[in-house]
Amino acid sequence: MDTATLRRWATPLTIGAFMLMSITGILMFFHINPGISKVAHEWLSWAMVIGVGLHLVTNWKMFARYFSQKTALGVIGFFAVLTVASMLIPGEEERRAAGCASQQRADECTAG
Repeated sequence: MDTATLRRWATPLTIGAFMLMSITGILMFFHINPGISKVAHEWLSWAMVIGVGLHLVTNWKMFARYFSQKTALGVIGFFAVLTVASMLIPGEEERRAAGCASQQRADECTAG
């Protein structure tokens, strides 16, 4: 597939998927889950990944320039650290499970 064809698909796919991800993500943040918005957010995020991947392929030279800019590297690095931290810091469910494991009476954990 040539670059022009990839661009015709990559940018609209990225824009559409971003629209879906941002709207459903905001709804989920506020615990508003109409219809299948949560499922759409989780599964159609793959469309975003594919769209961004195609967008990177077709615009690689422009993208690579960001690696020579301190501000861009700082922002990218910041979000890379946040991504890793979000996977390493225990969430509410993990903390609750760890607390229950350390308690002597299991029925106290199941009650709350």
